Amino acid sequence: MIKPCTLQDVSALQHIASKTFVDTFGKDNTAEDMKKHVETAYHLDKLSRELQEDQSQYYFLMVDDGVAGYLKLNWGTAQSEEMGEQTLEIQCLYVDVAFKRQGYGKQMMDFAISKAKELGKTSVWLGVWERNTAAIAFYQSVGFEQNGAHSFWVGDDEQIDWIMEKKV
Repeated sequence: MIKPCTLQDVSALQHIASKTFVDTFGKDNTAEDMKKHVETAYHLDKLSRELQEDQSQYYFLMVDDGVAGYLKLNWGTAQSEEMGEQTLEIQCLYVDVAFKRQGYGKQMMDFAISKAKELGKTSVWLGVWERNTAAIAFYQSVGFEQNGAHSFWVGDDEQIDWIMEKKV
């Protein structure tokens, strides 16, 4: 089940966001850069502000009454890049390592695409680290194509994210 996050969920959101980011990228980054990123990106005050943004929504993936992943969607001016009013950004789509390879990523992707259609958007886009080959393969398998790149900072390390887009 996928359910919207509320302000009351901020601590659970901080936990799943921090855990899944470290699990996904910890082995490829320094401990110092990971610590800086997690402390900044997933600070309770920052997440609380984001949970109150009108053009953004966090969702939890729930499995057996526990949080197994999360999704963050942005549209309008809340998008991390100016992609236009007809686009929806999937800023985050993470599944906890214990629940990977069970179809939950596809379930969240389908949910995001249905939300884009519901909002009258014509395409969905996301940024994915150029070295995250598993995620790139997944996004390509569901119809995303690379159409650009941008910088993404993990601590003091500038990394390149591919911008991938799919028409809906």
